Amino acid sequence: MIWREQQKKRKRKNNKRNKTMQEYRSRFKDAPWFKSYSIVVGGAGGIGSWASFLLARASHELLIFDFDIIEHDNMGGQLYNRQSIGLSKPAALKTIINDFSPQVPIHTFGKYEATSIASRIMFSCFDNMAARKVFFEQWLGNYRMTRDMRNTLQFQEDTHASQYDELRGPTVFIDGRLEAETGIIYCIRNEEEAKKWQEEWFPDDRVANAPCTFRATSHNAAIIAGLMVAHLNNIITNYVEGMDMRVTPWKTTYELPTMTFTSEEVPNVVDHAVHD
Repeated sequence: MIWREQQKKRKRKNNKRNKTMQEYRSRFKDAPWFKSYSIVVGGAGGIGSWASFLLARASHELLIFDFDIIEHDNMGGQLYNRQSIGLSKPAALKTIINDFSPQVPIHTFGKYEATSIASRIMFSCFDNMAARKVFFEQWLGNYRMTRDMRNTLQFQEDTHASQYDELRGPTVFIDGRLEAETGIIYCIRNEEEAKKWQEEWFPDDRVANAPCTFRATSHNAAIIAGLMVAHLNNIITNYVEGMDMRVTPWKTTYELPTMTFTSEEVPNVVDHAVHD
């Protein structure tokens, strides 16, 4: 009898949670991009904390990597509060996200290494170029492996149809670079765009030093994170609809003081996630 009562309690609790999830998703449940994916987020600082929050609100499963501990000065541009101080960034971020997006799977890890997990969708939110390069190379290796497996299975018997379907879907590396009032977003989906990203990568010793007192702002971190999620939504929409309905530039640059936004596309590039 006790076991049955416990089962009933758990069922009622799960039903209540599911109802809550359905209610908070009701404002966007018919969006063409509303589908959950597993996303690796590298870095949980200014960009990564806001991006993770927004991705979770859209119901994506997140794997968050960062080895930093939260200090007082992190609160100026990052999504943390006083209770977060002294905690690891992924652990604190998971607690904050759970308050707003219950039941969204959040997995936390330390430093991202060359042997760390990769996924088809990866958000690069690091504050240094070396980490970006490791993260990018992991994505590119996973992209090539998935593409080759998909191409192989495409010509196999129908018995491999389910495996082929699992390998299909949007594949993108989204890299955000942030200063106090400017930002750059790279959106990589194929070999041509990957080559362009590699050409524009540079080592950390070539990064211009901004004043410590004007390096990060919460509003700009939230802006670039929102734009990165918007890029992903456009890519998902194009995949779901099977055509290039929405704009997905490979590079977007903006400056808040002049309210200037510019986008660049690599000419004659096919989005294979849409057209394969």
